[in-house]
Amino acid sequence: KLNNIRIENPTAGYRDALKFRSSQIDEELKNRLNQYQGGFAPRMTEPEALLILDISAREINHLDEKLLKKKHRKAMVRNHPDRGGSPYMAAKINEAKEVLGNSVLLRKR
Repeated sequence: KLNNIRIENPTAGYRDALKFRSSQIDEELKNRLNQYQGGFAPRMTEPEALLILDISAREINHLDEKLLKKKHRKAMVRNHPDRGGSPYMAAKINEAKEVLGNSVLLRKR
């Protein structure tokens, strides 16, 4: 109360709705997060590149230059230094594209 006027917090009812709930994460993402130990490997590996570009297990079988370009672009839009992203992350995203571009996982057409 302020000067005998009750002030309500309009966001108070939303707190529970905004809380993170691990039960809302699908099983595939839980498994990927549990396997990932954090940080970056000294030399980027294919599994790390797949994680960075958010390429799922289902998408690996269909990984071609078009999908790689789409995933790279999406990651760069989210993390571009000109839009507040980290230059380090942008470099890692580019490195991930290069690693997968030279990988046997990439289907050549």
